[in-house]
Amino acid sequence: MLVRNVAQFAARYPGVTFHGVYSGKLDNGGETLTLSHPLGAKVLSVTYDDLAPWPSPRTVSGFPSFR
Repeated sequence: MLVRNVAQFAARYPGVTFHGVYSGKLDNGGETLTLSHPLGAKVLSVTYDDLAPWPSPRTVSGFPSFR
């Protein structure tokens, strides 16, 4: 897990380990994010965009799509 603000993360999630600081920015026009295992295997990949259609909570099984 990467965090943007170490102090805020530690205050909100005490004792939770993170592995680095993310200083980049996500593209407002959309892009693909990929979580990879240290040995190189792809664990999860998700593409997002700012265009419709948006997923409904019923179509995303097991993961909350919005709060």
